[in-house]
Amino acid sequence: MFLSGGQFARERLYCQIENAPPCSARQKGYSVENFTILLKKYADFKITFKGIGSELQSEFRRFMEQEQINTVKKTKRKGEKLIDLKPDIKIISEEFQDGRFVLVLRLPAGTEKNINPSLVTDLFVPFCCTDVEIESVERIAVISEKNEDFL
Repeated sequence: MFLSGGQFARERLYCQIENAPPCSARQKGYSVENFTILLKKYADFKITFKGIGSELQSEFRRFMEQEQINTVKKTKRKGEKLIDLKPDIKIISEEFQDGRFVLVLRLPAGTEKNINPSLVTDLFVPFCCTDVEIESVERIAVISEKNEDFL
């Protein structure tokens, strides 16, 4: 299964992919060769907060204005490491719905880097001076490296 240097045998990988890609991949015209490089890169998360909406929005803006947003992330090999989340948080939208503050964030969700939205919310909630509660966290999209909806 592996070639020297830890590389997958390309032919075997192609064979597995040829038998495995979802129909939607073939319908979109992805061949076996370019399907192998179609990887998920980001995920959009809709986070709904209970609390005073206008205050939560200003608190979130203040939270994002910090120079760094550091947290400790658990890793598979090294245990834990300190990371700065700020460069990886992209705000897609902020709005009020039915008296709640609804935030849509795009976070890395790939094989090279993966940020769970709870890392952001676990830092934001204690940062707030107001009474805030997370009502829901929902993944609403997965985006490929080509910035397209992931299959």
